[in-house]
Amino acid sequence: MASIDLRTEAKQIVDGLSDETLSIAVGLLTALKAQKPMERADLLSVYPWARHLADAERDEFFDELASATKQARISGDWSAVDEAIDAWRETAEILGDKETMADITEAENEIDWLDTEYMEEARRDADDSITLESVRKALAKIPGSMSDLIISEREDRF
Repeated sequence: MASIDLRTEAKQIVDGLSDETLSIAVGLLTALKAQKPMERADLLSVYPWARHLADAERDEFFDELASATKQARISGDWSAVDEAIDAWRETAEILGDKETMADITEAENEIDWLDTEYMEEARRDADDSITLESVRKALAKIPGSMSDLIISEREDRF
């Protein structure tokens, strides 16, 4: 009788899994049956799109998938497994699409990360006669602590 209840529970769990989650579950069960741990290389047979991920990213995917699977076994909620798989698949698809990656690279190169107008203004306003040592000497003469001043100003605002 317990066997029937266990099978019913297993069927309910399996019915709620996506095809990809079911694939990883089958892979894990197969590895358990063979008494060997599932290898990271096995991911490529289950998730061929993972080949677009760098080795470190594949390791991160495997670790996240293993963690999500453990949590799902405890909670019975397999949605985190599906979400991890979906997120990593989308990442791999982007990395594997040469046109998209070229567009991303081009867009990154077009972004002006440095405020060149400000830097030019700072160069014009700079006084080369002022040395770092003279600035340190002048700052050392200021009484009190800069952090105490900042704290007191913040206290005044609240």
